[in-house]
Amino acid sequence: MPKSKKTPASATSRKDTKTVRTHEVRHSQRPSWRFSTVDLNGPFAWPVGAAVEVQILRKLQQFDSMNWRDIEGPDHHAIGVDRLSKEAQARLTEIKQDDIDEVFSFHFAGKPRIIGIRDMNVVKLLWWDPEHLVCPSQKKNT
Repeated sequence: MPKSKKTPASATSRKDTKTVRTHEVRHSQRPSWRFSTVDLNGPFAWPVGAAVEVQILRKLQQFDSMNWRDIEGPDHHAIGVDRLSKEAQARLTEIKQDDIDEVFSFHFAGKPRIIGIRDMNVVKLLWWDPEHLVCPSQKKNT
């Protein structure tokens, strides 16, 4: 009769546990852009072929030399899906991107925003929001 194997105590009570530092790594990386997720239809359709598309690409190119620690702030930030307009939430469902908790908003100039889904350092680009309607700002003191 074979002896049953026992698991050594050293295998179950290790003191050298690994620490994953995703927060630090995430902030030290530079962004990468995924264009295959761009929404070509709907209320926030990407402006394919429009003159503003070249301006958007130039803006994204500016971010290429920055790391996330430098990008994130009051102008460029995550927005919880529950804070999005009903129209934006409905569109996420239509394009089968509603399994997320937040989107990332990049301030373009004035009202316009570039909206994407951030996954570590990769941004899956979604929408062009020229009128700031994906997540309208609540005016202070009104």
